[in-house]
Parts: sequence; structure tokens; C-alpha cells
Amino acid sequence: MAHASELNTILSSALNISMISTIQSTPLYQNEEFLRQAYHEKGLSIRQIAAECGSARETIKQALKRSGANQTPRLNLGQVGYGYKLKNGRLVPNASETKITRKIIGMRTAGSSYGAIADWLNSEGFPTKNRARGWSAATIYKIIKLSSSR
Repeated sequence: MAHASELNTILSSALNISMISTIQSTPLYQNEEFLRQAYHEKGLSIRQIAAECGSARETIKQALKRSGANQTPRLNLGQVGYGYKLKNGRLVPNASETKITRKIIGMRTAGSSYGAIADWLNSEGFPTKNRARGWSAATIYKIIKLSSSR
């Protein structure tokens, strides 16, 4: 059976066309540059890299160890605060959440209690960051406190 390079040569000369191979010779999990960019620059988790490569998480974890990519400490932000999102490993404003944050601050400035603001957000169906639970007075307090410190 002919190899891809032999087929390319045969087809190029016979049909006067050129072919570009889309076959990747090295799996992504073995590409150290890809791993470094995905893990450090984009801030992807091992799970996200594994999904992108079509590999198991343990395979990616071992490849990161072999390449030395996971030896450099990464910024661990935990849950991203309301009004922000991670984009390419950096915090950037989340436009839809920023609008809700402004409304929360406006309601509080107008004299609404934390609980009343939370009740209103729940009744209007505004999603929370984790979408699993509804709004609480404590969450409203934290959003206002964090926004005043920025």
C-alpha cells in the first residue's frame, strides 16, 4: 500500500494537481507547544484539553508532566465573580451580567434590601452564575461589596 507522500506524488504528476495533507502526524497530546498554550495561555483545564484532543484526562495529565508544562504554577481563581467571565485565561466583563449588576446596585442605592433585590431577581428569572440555585441576600451583598472595591 502506498504512503500519503507517494500518493501525493502520483496524483500530482498524473492529474497536474497538488494536494495538501490534513493528516496530523503527531497527536495533539504529544505536541508540547499546544499543551503549553492550552494550559498556560488559554487557561484550559486538563478536562477541557482532553476534550479538545479527544484523549483521556489521565493521558493529558501525564503529557503535561512529561513536557514540564504543569510545573509552572497557574493562577487559580476559583469561581469567577458575577459580572465577569474567563476569556483566554483572563478576566473580562460579561456584558449581560454587568447589566444585572448595575440594576442590583441601583436598587440598593434606591433603598431596597438585599433580600428584596434577591426576591426580585428570582421572580424575574434572572440566572445566577452557577444556575443551580436562586439568588440570596448573601449573594447580593457580595456582588455589591465586590463592585464597590473595584
